[in-house]
Amino acid sequence: LGIGLVPKYYFYPWKKISLYTFAGLNINFTKAAYQDNEWQTDKEFGMLDPDDTGPYNPYLEKNTGLGVISGFGAEYDLNDKLGFYFSAGYQFILFDEANFKASEHIEHFQALSFQAGVRWSFLKSKKL
Repeated sequence: LGIGLVPKYYFYPWKKISLYTFAGLNINFTKAAYQDNEWQTDKEFGMLDPDDTGPYNPYLEKNTGLGVISGFGAEYDLNDKLGFYFSAGYQFILFDEANFKASEHIEHFQALSFQAGVRWSFLKSKKL
């Protein structure tokens, strides 16, 4: 879950095609449950070694971190209420290294995103 503030800056917003850039900060809450199904199946069928104490789990399961997001996009307005958009962005999230169970798995989250869609305004929109 990410919560943030990412404002857009429009270049020539009064045109039918509006180009924009965006940048902002966010806080991210990561939670992922891990279950070793192979180990569980081996346990059910009695195939584990006698000294086996439990499944191996080196994965990050919980983290809260700050992130940044930036990118650019374009909007095409058909009329005051309907338009199309495309955007591309880069996101970086800092993970707390103390939350990793194995030091060789320490890394921060990075992602490229591409979005396209329809923008519908149920009220008459005005660009500032």
